[in-house]
Amino acid sequence: LGATALGTWSVWLTLLVALMLLFYNTAGRYLPAVGVVTIGLAHAVHMLIPDPGFPILLPVWLTMTHAMALSLGVSILEDKRPAITAQARAGIICGWVFWSAVRGWLGWYRSGALWPEPLSIWGLCWPLGVAFAGLVVLHRKQRTAPDRRAGAEKLKRYGAMWQCLYGAAWFMAMGLPVPAFCFAGLAVVGFTVMTILREVVGLGGRPIGFR
Repeated sequence: LGATALGTWSVWLTLLVALMLLFYNTAGRYLPAVGVVTIGLAHAVHMLIPDPGFPILLPVWLTMTHAMALSLGVSILEDKRPAITAQARAGIICGWVFWSAVRGWLGWYRSGALWPEPLSIWGLCWPLGVAFAGLVVLHRKQRTAPDRRAGAEKLKRYGAMWQCLYGAAWFMAMGLPVPAFCFAGLAVVGFTVMTILREVVGLGGRPIGFR
């Protein structure tokens, strides 16, 4: 219903995301190679709902990669069944390469370049820096967790919140500091509320579950 205000293509993309999630929850989650790729695609396609013709697709690619890496990490740490085999890892890599190539071609088709010429290529240092910081933070949080399941919980929690920082980084890359500070402020508020909730609920002796 919300997508109807954005145009016909936005409605179709919203339905596509809904179908992807339905497929994942009914069948994809039992096929690791398919499920991880489906999660990445759902995250990527939902970014195009507000503007299906958006010419800069590098943010979409980074979100897809981020979601697939998190899904793979959580599956391994939680020891989900069926297990992630070598063949499944190969399938995930092939799926990532294929859809990365599709996004690269589509971005080139729309704008003639992967990154618009009026924008400095050095602006990409912002999202790349945030991605590297995310790797460091998530690795450290996972290593300090008391067990593998707690490490998976931290990957889910911090990985989801990291999307706000990606938003801020991409706005900085495009020379839009005001929206960047707004997204960074949203990330800080989210991290603060998340921490306070866990501390308050933890006082009752029962840990909070991530939703």
